[in-house]
Amino acid sequence: MEHFGQWEYAFSPEQLNWLANEALHLRGKPDWRVLIVSHVAILQDEVFGADFPVRNGEALWGDCMRIP
Repeated sequence: MEHFGQWEYAFSPEQLNWLANEALHLRGKPDWRVLIVSHVAILQDEVFGADFPVRNGEALWGDCMRIP
């Protein structure tokens, strides 16, 4: 994914893949949790005063919500 400047936010396919297949792979680790933190609102629906949408933000939440 090309980087177009500091005000353009995105999650690359590689980052989403790592999150889904490494960080969120918690089977056998019942006491473990994952906290996702961002400098900007990942999904900006009804968020006023935010910078710009985060590309692949919907994919991030889709991956998080599918993990059992």
